[in-house]
Amino acid sequence: MSTLPSQKALSSTRPRKPLSYDEAHIKEQDRRADLGRDLVRYDAAANNNAALAAPAPRLLVGGQQLASFCHNDLQRAVLALPGRDVRIVRGGITPNQVGSHRPSYINAILIQSRGDARVGNDACITCRTAPNRGPFPFCCSLPGHFGGCCSNCK
Repeated sequence: MSTLPSQKALSSTRPRKPLSYDEAHIKEQDRRADLGRDLVRYDAAANNNAALAAPAPRLLVGGQQLASFCHNDLQRAVLALPGRDVRIVRGGITPNQVGSHRPSYINAILIQSRGDARVGNDACITCRTAPNRGPFPFCCSLPGHFGGCCSNCK
């Protein structure tokens, strides 16, 4: 007497239906947003007065956390430099923006995490005249990379 395979065994051996373009695109966007969320440490109570008085959120990018976001040789070379975690202006960069892999966001984060702070008259004109205009609380640039551009202006 032979036994029939269980329904569970059958379902694991069936080939999966390939995802449509739209389903695959949505799944990839969700995966990228999750990666961005993993890098950003936000206050749980971001919309109340206590949260506004709390320290600024941090991007946890001092090590090699951005490796999967770096898609060219310049980004990889900058990532290899010593880094630090980065404070951001509340709402300045969202997890979805980081998860988008957009080069302007990734380059700005790389500059801020690996660059040198520019204070006083050394800060760029935009950061001197409109502090906290960009996603970061202070002006920072990385000499020899990205044309010396400030991370807030990038």
